[in-house]
Amino acid sequence: MYDDRFFVYNDKGLLEMYTAEAEPRKIGGEYLTAGHFHKGRALVAEPGQAVKIIDTDGNTVRLLDKIQNKIISKVSTFEHGYALFQTVDYLCGAVDLDGNSVISPNYAMLVAGNGIFLAVPSQYSQAVEQGDLKTVTFCVLDTDEKVLAQIPARNYNDIQLLGDKILLSEEVNHRLLWSVLDKTGQRLFKGDDRIERIGELRGENFTFLSNELWGVMNFKGEILIRPQYNELRFDGDQQLIATVDKDADYTQDQLIDLRNQPLGTANYAVIYPFFRLRRRAHPRPATRQHLCPHRPQKGRCSTTCPTWWRSK
Repeated sequence: MYDDRFFVYNDKGLLEMYTAEAEPRKIGGEYLTAGHFHKGRALVAEPGQAVKIIDTDGNTVRLLDKIQNKIISKVSTFEHGYALFQTVDYLCGAVDLDGNSVISPNYAMLVAGNGIFLAVPSQYSQAVEQGDLKTVTFCVLDTDEKVLAQIPARNYNDIQLLGDKILLSEEVNHRLLWSVLDKTGQRLFKGDDRIERIGELRGENFTFLSNELWGVMNFKGEILIRPQYNELRFDGDQQLIATVDKDADYTQDQLIDLRNQPLGTANYAVIYPFFRLRRRAHPRPATRQHLCPHRPQKGRCSTTCPTWWRSK
């Protein structure tokens, strides 16, 4: 539930929107698909209609049928205040909460971050189609579509956008070394062989994997929490959710701070973050292979891709 609104299925298999109160009121129409609200805006699609943005009263804010005279074929849910879309020629762009075009549909791959985007220009469409990503160059864009940095993929094993930072891995002497860049491509942190993988970033701190256990380190290379947890997730800037395997069939969660001190005395089977990201796994660039999970066709949709909806 977001913005005091929730959706439920009716007896026709369509979604209806209700107010979150003692006696919920139905608002708006019936929808084939609906996303959660974000700052008073949600993406929905009525049967046989294009995806549109609505407000909390069910009013249409913008119909997402065309952008720059290109027909939109798929739209993602809102992430960081932006929705990605794909046109019929398999190019990606982004709109803001009111449906205004922020990133034009000129990119073969696109990921939304916190005020920035990670993109692959359309000139690399064939390489993306063939899965030959080592030959492409990623661009970091701001919300004015200005190129802030360029990152040749051939130099790295993995390139990810996490919030307003770029996470990279490169193979050196048969080991993966991880780095963090700012939005202009300046290196904020260069890891060593203590780090097998970087998980989540919060400010200058991040979770890292070492010997199959998770801990916390900062950009100075100081270990704040030694690797000792089976899973470790930020729940705000100053606290984390730590998971420990008690036995083969049972795990236990607890809240801890950055000094590895427990917050409270209770342990739980599961703790959910107060502000939960829609994807717990690392986001991957949106490509044409990411099809609508509500209408499966050839190809497949993984847990790391945006939730794409077909327009009609």
